[in-house]
Amino acid sequence: MTCAHAARPVVGLIVPPEADTVPPEAAILFPDGVVFAARGLGIAEMSPTGFDAGLERIDAAARALLDRGAEAISIMGTSLTFYDDAAGNERALDRLRRACPGIPVTTMSTSIVASLRELDARRVSVVGAYTSDMGRRLDRFLMQSGFEVASRVDLGVSAIADLGRVTDADLRAAAERALDRAGDAAPDALLISCGGLRTIDAGARIADELGLPVVSSAVDGIRHAVRLLE
Repeated sequence: MTCAHAARPVVGLIVPPEADTVPPEAAILFPDGVVFAARGLGIAEMSPTGFDAGLERIDAAARALLDRGAEAISIMGTSLTFYDDAAGNERALDRLRRACPGIPVTTMSTSIVASLRELDARRVSVVGAYTSDMGRRLDRFLMQSGFEVASRVDLGVSAIADLGRVTDADLRAAAERALDRAGDAAPDALLISCGGLRTIDAGARIADELGLPVVSSAVDGIRHAVRLLE
């Protein structure tokens, strides 16, 4: 049962790691007016095996967030929701809807697709935190969602604990490589995929310096989670 609403609306975030930690972008983007609550799924590795196990905990995570007053809930893991194709993302959404009927829900993968469509992007270049296998899965998800992937650069991270080692300079260099690989297939936007990559500053600088709109999981995932309250 949902507890009484706080004076400010509560957005629930289901996050892949074990800790119930709200991503830092939430407080930066929305310092006032919204309360964020997080529930971790205990996922350590960005892999199909880890994700399969984590998704089994969605129901319990959703119930815990409802008990904390959540009025909207997002699954805040991009690879967690795209790894099993676009149909897998829809299954995750359906599971979340069943766990919290009447509550608006989304996923991070749904959020990045929405942001790319808002830009009228048709062709994208991608910087992903992932191994090449997970990067290919992202390509497939994007193509199933109606985009052409002009190029992709994988940072090769599989352990969630290692995401914090990726620097702004790493992201900038990867973005340049992605655009170089695109060649004449100039992208309409750059996607930086993985909610564990800190992109709120790096994404804005990359957009300014490379002259290309940037969509990132960490930023656009939070923005679309908050939009559920509208």
